[in-house]
Amino acid sequence: AEMKRSASDASYASARDVPFRVLCKTFEMIQRAKSGASRKETRAKRYRALDWFHDGYLQGKRDGGCRADAFEAYRLLIPSLDKERGVYGMKHDALAKTVIAAFDMSRASKDAVKLEEWKKNGGGNFAMAVYEVLSAGHLAGRAPDEDVVTIGEVNDALDALTACGNREERAPVLRKVFNKMDATQVKWICAIILKETKLHMGDKLILRHYHRDAEMLWDWT
Repeated sequence: AEMKRSASDASYASARDVPFRVLCKTFEMIQRAKSGASRKETRAKRYRALDWFHDGYLQGKRDGGCRADAFEAYRLLIPSLDKERGVYGMKHDALAKTVIAAFDMSRASKDAVKLEEWKKNGGGNFAMAVYEVLSAGHLAGRAPDEDVVTIGEVNDALDALTACGNREERAPVLRKVFNKMDATQVKWICAIILKETKLHMGDKLILRHYHRDAEMLWDWT
């Protein structure tokens, strides 16, 4: 049922226009696929999640196949392979301080301390620690559809982030998109920045899903 698109879903002119929450839902479905299933069933569920995302939101009407502008989405889906974007200059601890600043948290607050001690929270998973802090406090009342931030806006923000030299410059860039996100979306943008999406699905398998020759083309280039 969760893979069905509602009748109100629009047909997007570009992958940039697709809501980022749709990609986050795909991430969540891929991660949940391993729960209580055999290896074969898990792999099939993960492919169905990619089918749902690709066929519902990235399929070109005219060519009936993969849209060229799907790159906008796939660079977020497999951030470890994105070589076009510069480096962010941030690891976990620096990102924690930037998130704290972006949400105007007091460094002495309970939430800020939880983020800075992220290894003790979220099972050593920084993005999950961010989710737990935000879903319990700062973004507890925000509905997923309250505001819509698009895949294009996320990519623009990440591009802007690479041009920043310090936390004071990075915080406003992230604050702008965070203001439109729920806790789940903030969790995934942090995972993308760290290139730690932890989908348990190889990059080459995801490329192969896009097109059977995509893996070969990637190796060539």
